[in-house]
Amino acid sequence: MSLTIVVTNAGRAALVNAANTGTAPVTIASCGISATAVVPGAGATALPGEIKRISTLSGDVVADDTIHLIVRDAGADVFTLRSFALYLADGTLFAIYGQAAVILEKSAQSQMLLALDVRFADVAASSLTFGNTNFLNPPATTEQIGVVELATAAELLAGIDTERVPASKTIKDAVFAWLDARFGANNSGIWHPANDGAGSGLDADLLDGQQGSYYSNIPARLGFTPANKAGETFTGLVSAPTFNLTGISNFGIFSSGGNPIINFDVNDYEYFDRGGNSYQWVIGGVARGSLGSDGYWNGAGFRAGGNSAWHAGNDGAGSGLDADMVDGRHASDFMILAGDETVSGRKTLKANRTGNFGMSTGTGGLGEVEVQGNGVGAAMMTFHRPGSFAAYFGLDMDNAWRVGGWSMGAQTFRLWHEGNDGSGSGLDADLLDGQDSSFFTNIPARLGYEPARRSGDVFYGDITTYRTGATNTGVIFLGSGTGKYLYFDGGSYQMPGAEMFLNSGRVWHSNNDGSGSGLDADLLDGYHASSFDPIVAINLSSNGYIAFASGRKETWGTLTIGQDQYATYNLPVGHSSWVHPTFGLSSQGGNTQIQQNTGITSINGAPPSSITFWNADDRVVTIWVRTIGV
Repeated sequence: MSLTIVVTNAGRAALVNAANTGTAPVTIASCGISATAVVPGAGATALPGEIKRISTLSGDVVADDTIHLIVRDAGADVFTLRSFALYLADGTLFAIYGQAAVILEKSAQSQMLLALDVRFADVAASSLTFGNTNFLNPPATTEQIGVVELATAAELLAGIDTERVPASKTIKDAVFAWLDARFGANNSGIWHPANDGAGSGLDADLLDGQQGSYYSNIPARLGFTPANKAGETFTGLVSAPTFNLTGISNFGIFSSGGNPIINFDVNDYEYFDRGGNSYQWVIGGVARGSLGSDGYWNGAGFRAGGNSAWHAGNDGAGSGLDADMVDGRHASDFMILAGDETVSGRKTLKANRTGNFGMSTGTGGLGEVEVQGNGVGAAMMTFHRPGSFAAYFGLDMDNAWRVGGWSMGAQTFRLWHEGNDGSGSGLDADLLDGQDSSFFTNIPARLGYEPARRSGDVFYGDITTYRTGATNTGVIFLGSGTGKYLYFDGGSYQMPGAEMFLNSGRVWHSNNDGSGSGLDADLLDGYHASSFDPIVAINLSSNGYIAFASGRKETWGTLTIGQDQYATYNLPVGHSSWVHPTFGLSSQGGNTQIQQNTGITSINGAPPSSITFWNADDRVVTIWVRTIGV
């Protein structure tokens, strides 16, 4: 990590040489650590809450204002690090740093390897030296050999990173990507003999030495203004031997014998006869008529506005002539046989069709007036008092005599007579056997008690059921089938073959509880649901996690680290506060010479998102990681 550290007043004083003419080199000999979140200040002389002071450190100057420092603690101490201080060989507090977030946490089984890049705002780093301990792995600079991170092609294209170095292939890929972005894939945006020509999309300035405006001036190229073949208005005379319409066969305008002709088809045309001074029409090869110079029509039949013109040669019977009067009388003086007609005045019909018959006869076709329907609708007459009331009367569609409709509304009423009353007739009388309907509708009075519905009712008195010979037992059968009943055997209630529900909820008992029953109990083994931490998310892969409702998270995974290399374990699920890691390390059976160690160097992020490991062993190791956190 890169930190800006505060140099104390005592540290600055140690840097001043004896002649007060410059700085003198000083040696950083130890590092004090504290779990306290210190607010660093230049006046500090001691590190608040200092846990221990570590002298196993190594460092080097990697830039004019930056040192690279590694502090190592291989002891069994357990501590949390939030602040640290650098001490000179004489015990002077040279510089101090602190923050609220945890920098690292050390367990008894691990060793601390704290790697720091410290930048001084106004102190020359070249004035600092370190002890003889040398396990340094500094970052590389233009003057310092050290660790570098390889830049990606995207970072190389961005061109703003001053710390990462590109590999040769990355440089090549980045250059090619830049060229493709600038000039198109494979430099297709640069015109050359291999990609110009038809269809290339090349937008040139000249074509055969001429600007585009030279070719777009069509009238100048033709020497006249062209007409649109799809249709145009001509301002001058258009001359042609014949004039034909495309798409219409045999149509044309031409002249014959000095007479202008408009030809519509082979045998259909019209022309002007200059010699006879008349206009002629020929249809189907036959002269149909002509209009002479005297203005009279000569030909068979004449129509005006699509209608025949009547004259003495075409009137009479069958001619279709619609005259104004017949024998001096208008049509209103006659009764129209077809359609509706209103007849005013009193009319007496004396057809004498009934003869000597009475109405009680099966002979049809009698009577002076017959009201005949269409065979589907009613046969009826209308009785109308204009402005007051109107109704229909006759044989309705059910062949019953009825009156109703119009002023009586959309309803009819049967006419009752001795031939259609009685049972089933639908006659609504006022009395039945001298009694009003209220007499018959008072059922309790007729029965002597209040009846209950067999389909279901509410009883406000006791209902007692018992079995014959066993008055302490009873059965209520439910439904029409067998085997569904409520039975009291004298000591308990039984409902064979059915479940019991109360207020739409199932009643739980020893035969329907258990797994899959859906029983939502108040307690589980004596505990409320709040006593448990439900799982809200789970990933059971080899690099997985479990997340609980309380926010607690457990993760697991593996890392393979090469010798003398770092590796990072990315937490597979997001954390919000802290994480405590544990890990197991692969070993080489029978190897008694392993002297270097592998462990956690840092927990990264606030909140934490990853854990960095360092493998100081001279072999590839596998780490099995397990964490718990929030």
